[in-house]
Amino acid sequence: MEFKVLLPSCSTSTSENSDLNTSGDRSRPTKPYEACSESTRKRKNMELLQEYGMGHVHYAYVQGLRSMGENDEASIVSIMRNTEKEEKKVILRNILRSSDDVPFYTKEEALCIFIETDLSKAQYSYLRQRFVEKILFSVFPSYQILDEAKKD
Repeated sequence: MEFKVLLPSCSTSTSENSDLNTSGDRSRPTKPYEACSESTRKRKNMELLQEYGMGHVHYAYVQGLRSMGENDEASIVSIMRNTEKEEKKVILRNILRSSDDVPFYTKEEALCIFIETDLSKAQYSYLRQRFVEKILFSVFPSYQILDEAKKD
């Protein structure tokens, strides 16, 4: 008596192989973007830029940030993209500057300036806001802190 094992036959026809690989080609599977090397990411980014253009890619990135709830980051990206080159340098310099390098006024010093210059609440708030716009953060404490210092 002879024992035979029947093995399924392997066919190389494309119709049977199409179930295994949906694209029909025998190339390597693609990696997710995050798993790619730096050079592959750069190449893929350049392909996107060439196909769609900087404006389209920028708009898609900003909308993606907003859809994830990152509205502040989206605003920063938009501001940086639409700002003149020299202004970008100032913004970058201010962001990279350590807060230790900036002399902040204590509440007592700010109160002294407030009293000596006879500022109103609106004038003080305006002055403080102008500093924020110019150097991206305030060297003066908020009016609430100043008001508390007046009571002390």
